[in-house]
Amino acid sequence: MRDFSRGAASGESRKSVLLSANSFFRRSKSRLRRDEVSYGFEMSRSPTVAIVGGGPAGALAGALLAESGRDVHLFDEKLAWEKPCGGGLTHKALQRYRFLAEAGTESNAVENCELISPSGQKVRLRMQHPVAIFSRLALNRLVLERAERAGANIHRARVTRLTRIAGEWQLSTPHRDYRASSLVLAAGARNSFRSQFVSPIAPSDLMVTAGYFIPGLSSLMQIQFLKAITGYIWVFPRADHVSAGIAGKMGDMPTSELRRVLELCAIDRLRQMRIHSGARALFRRSFHRVSR
Repeated sequence: MRDFSRGAASGESRKSVLLSANSFFRRSKSRLRRDEVSYGFEMSRSPTVAIVGGGPAGALAGALLAESGRDVHLFDEKLAWEKPCGGGLTHKALQRYRFLAEAGTESNAVENCELISPSGQKVRLRMQHPVAIFSRLALNRLVLERAERAGANIHRARVTRLTRIAGEWQLSTPHRDYRASSLVLAAGARNSFRSQFVSPIAPSDLMVTAGYFIPGLSSLMQIQFLKAITGYIWVFPRADHVSAGIAGKMGDMPTSELRRVLELCAIDRLRQMRIHSGARALFRRSFHRVSR
């Protein structure tokens, strides 16, 4: 098994996603170099909107604002990147955002879902409309490209400070400062700027997650609820690999125990799905914390 979060590819579709993402990064990096020539330059037209965070939420906000005629500047130090959770879009979401529905080769259209109770009872459903499961890398790239086509300025840069000065926002990066009349903060629930606007999220309101990327194909989405913790296990088949992970309430049990539960349950699920064998010694993990 390969850890896709470290950039390993599996299949031609995976390679095309990475090549396309790399091309997007090169364009953004080139534009950033041009911006850095004149330090202290304020963003061109006014009013401007600065967006901190280039995930799906920030990128979509950038696309919609740019389409409405705003001068949008989006900042993210990583831009599109891979992680094991997320990426599933319902029929209603695809109907609303048609550009994602049209990217059929980037996702896996899954019609079958299995729900497993804490006692082990199972029910398998054939959904009226399929769920399109994207890798987070592909989903994020598609939305960023939509924002760029709409006219948003994409900056691959880390914002280190936000300051309110004379009715405007000043954004500091390692290379230069920017100013904007409006600010959208979309950098995740645990970002360092959150405390400037709202109270911090209590640990009891956070979930700890662990996930794996598993080579193989499947057409069955599975969600298993657990006895010992407030949480669940997911097995989501993407276009060229399967994402398996666990989410548990922070403090319910150590992360090492979450890993053990995931590995035991995921191996059983994978054997039943017949997409991978001997997975125990090959798992590579990717961890992150998310807001509940």
